[in-house]
Amino acid sequence: MTAIDRPDGKAGLERLWLLIVLAVAYTVSMVIIVAVARPNDRSVWTVTGVLLLLATEVTIAVLSWRDIYTFGGLMPWGKMPVLLRVVVAAALVGAAAVLWVPLVIIAPVVQIVRGFIDLARAQKAKVARQVDIRPGNADAAMSASEIADALGSELASVRDRIPAAMWPKVEAIRQTILAILPRAEELGPQELFLVRRTAVDYLPVALESYLKLPEQYSTTQPIASGKTAYEILDDDLDLLEEKLGEVSDAVHRRDSDALLAHSRFLEEKFRGSSLTLPSR
Repeated sequence: MTAIDRPDGKAGLERLWLLIVLAVAYTVSMVIIVAVARPNDRSVWTVTGVLLLLATEVTIAVLSWRDIYTFGGLMPWGKMPVLLRVVVAAALVGAAAVLWVPLVIIAPVVQIVRGFIDLARAQKAKVARQVDIRPGNADAAMSASEIADALGSELASVRDRIPAAMWPKVEAIRQTILAILPRAEELGPQELFLVRRTAVDYLPVALESYLKLPEQYSTTQPIASGKTAYEILDDDLDLLEEKLGEVSDAVHRRDSDALLAHSRFLEEKFRGSSLTLPSR
């Protein structure tokens, strides 16, 4: 639900109650419409059921509008040409006009269930962040899989509130971290510290700090060196992506060096020798 703050403490309890109220309101409205109301019946029950369903739909739409129009982040509107946006939007409006009945019935259920799932993931990520990960004991604090799970839960809890244009950078950072973590034993102390802290601190804190600001303020109000919060976050993501890229390149260079060393060994072993490798 986009209009609710990060589900920590009081905000988390408020979000939980809101999800419960929406679930109850939707269920009651459907029971009234299906079991009590009758076709062409304009009784109090019918009006009550319709109004309750309408209120539930509107509330969900207001709270989850960004998640809805991006289809959970799958629709890259920011990367599409204007003409293509118009065509796709017109097609979606036409489809919605034809399929409005199943949309009215199914869409609220999907969004409410997603809300509960995101809330659970956010609480799990909160617990994971409370683990001590200072440089001196980072290796003992969390395993690679725990870090990956914590990062996935963290991003899932804020994905529908992150600007759509920035999500590819966030996802690129996540994928780089996931690719490096299994090679943690091959990293130097500084490289390992950077990867871990980016996953459980640098990236989540940058996103959380940005999301605390009103959307209009974060995109229009300069706050430092003439840059808006949006531009500062964009720069931070570029920096994290660059630094993680350096660590990834270092890992690849070591792999390349190992391959070249083995290749030289084979050349020295078999060059000029009568020994031949077995053939199939």
